[in-house]
Amino acid sequence: MRSMTGFGASSTSIDAGRLTVEVRSVNARSLDVRLKMPDLFTDATLWAEQLVRGRLRRGRVEIPIVWEADAARALWFDKAL
Repeated sequence: MRSMTGFGASSTSIDAGRLTVEVRSVNARSLDVRLKMPDLFTDATLWAEQLVRGRLRRGRVEIPIVWEADAARALWFDKAL
């Protein structure tokens, strides 16, 4: 039997700043995915939720994402890509 309760965290630095992602899950009858992302990543919200829903069937999953920008550099996304 696999547990639905868990925690994981990771962070990485890139030229424009530091990205930190945590995943917390607890037992629940249905699947409840809650993403907390900076406005910069709004376009990726649906993609991230679908990624989680494709892997899990039940549980309450909270995913806070923190972006710490380097003030000296700008970050941008190529939406067409």
